[in-house]
Amino acid sequence: MPVPTARPRVTIVMTPRERFTLTERAIDAVRASTAVPFRFIFAFADLPDWLAPRLRQRADKGEIELRQVRDAAWPNQIRMAIAADLDTDYVVFLDNDVVPEPGWLEALLACADETGAGIVAPLYLWSDGTGPSGRIHMAGGRLTWIEGPDGSSLREEHAHMNEEAEELGSALSRRPCDFGEYHCLMIRGDLVRSGIVFHERINALHEHIHASLAARERGLATWLEPAARVTYLAFAPYTLRDLAYYSHRWSADGGEESIAAFAERWGVQDDEISFGGVRRFLARHREDVTLLRADAPAGQLARTMRPEDLAQSRARLLDQAAEAGYPPAAIAGLGRACLAAASLLDGAYRACGRPFLNHLVGTASVLLFYRLRIQTVLGGLFHATFTHAPTMTTDPQSQLALVTQALGGPEKTLSRLVHSYATRRHRWKALPAGPKALEDLSLLDAEVLVIAAANEAEMWLSGELRHAPAGREMTRPVETLAKEALATIGLPGLSLLLTQIAATPPAPAPAGTAIGAPAAFMFRSGALVPVPNPLALVTKASLSHPTRSAAR
Repeated sequence: MPVPTARPRVTIVMTPRERFTLTERAIDAVRASTAVPFRFIFAFADLPDWLAPRLRQRADKGEIELRQVRDAAWPNQIRMAIAADLDTDYVVFLDNDVVPEPGWLEALLACADETGAGIVAPLYLWSDGTGPSGRIHMAGGRLTWIEGPDGSSLREEHAHMNEEAEELGSALSRRPCDFGEYHCLMIRGDLVRSGIVFHERINALHEHIHASLAARERGLATWLEPAARVTYLAFAPYTLRDLAYYSHRWSADGGEESIAAFAERWGVQDDEISFGGVRRFLARHREDVTLLRADAPAGQLARTMRPEDLAQSRARLLDQAAEAGYPPAAIAGLGRACLAAASLLDGAYRACGRPFLNHLVGTASVLLFYRLRIQTVLGGLFHATFTHAPTMTTDPQSQLALVTQALGGPEKTLSRLVHSYATRRHRWKALPAGPKALEDLSLLDAEVLVIAAANEAEMWLSGELRHAPAGREMTRPVETLAKEALATIGLPGLSLLLTQIAATPPAPAPAGTAIGAPAAFMFRSGALVPVPNPLALVTKASLSHPTRSAAR
């Protein structure tokens, strides 16, 4: 629909949240779902080269207005910079990865008019955008002030998070709440123009809570209007082209600056109650897409791993994780995962003669060395379980289900990652050729390439390539793509290691030491036999994996 020409009561300001790839989908959803007159601004600091001409074309057609705020490091700085020019009764701030449902804006306006609210928040749902979603991200925010001997702490909560909206019934009703979020937030125009809902140093975290607290100081409440529904596309796949902006948006330094400023402005202690949860969110959310630990030192990422750095036992792997600073819970989980991998690959050996588990542990060791997030490390530890776990059943789909359950079930990202690794050759064939291959590479495929690079590095560092007849797995085109992906992610040391492996053919094994075994083998009555696995007998592309729900 065209933007209405009647003088609107509301301006919609869309800003980039953490990526750009969903921008046009969000714009189209706003235009398709909004019947009342509105002014529509897309405000930004910089645009990626692939998106800029497309948005200019939309602006030329009158679909949107474009406002550039140069040198704005955060979405909230963009909002603050244009606030004085927004002359409508209300302003809706909307992230560029949110799609509203029909009637959303009418419901927000009705709530504001009928309650006198300073701020109105819709019902926030979240999904991957592939179908209808009723799963709640937040139905209003709750704040609890806790007084202690050293001062005030502030606990924040998302009401009804991950509950199904349709099951709550009358529990979802219009009511005051303590805060909304900038996924979608309607604020009175005079509040926006006054600037009090913004703070020059609260930009990366808690900027939405600051807005509601500032409005409350003026005697203006924040309300939840569940008749207005918007879906945050939190679980839509990321691509490598999202990485640069995402990494900046969720930087640790930016988060700490906002925490310090918020604590000072609102007299809140910087303690576990007030900010422990948001700090964990920041670290986890950053790792979700960058794949690297938030505290990964640049010097470590640039190193080329040496044979003496490689762990091939559970004990050494756990020591390596501790030395690298992984948290205790992650190390404990890694220890349990080693036992699970040992159970799945019990009795299996590599073609070089070492236990298969040593190779799995070694692959995880490479990923630990380069400070990959623990989920990726676990993906490396289990990477061959679909294709090399000895037979538990003769039916391929039953075997698939059993291994999937051992990895936590089809809902878990770990089983999805390991399954994607098992089907990697088919996935690689489906990638576009040329520069588009890297540009449009999904985060999942990039993570598979990282594990494939670690697998290649482990075989070289352990000496397996000298003693295994199969040799290297990566083809030249895949290796080239992997090195480009590693460079984009920020793993120059692992990329250089792949180059060294390609340039250094392994020396021949000592004469008379060849085992003559297949790629993986077991002992049966004293004889070497191939590892019997029904999944290895079917085309990898034919394996189906249950669709995960929208839960990260």
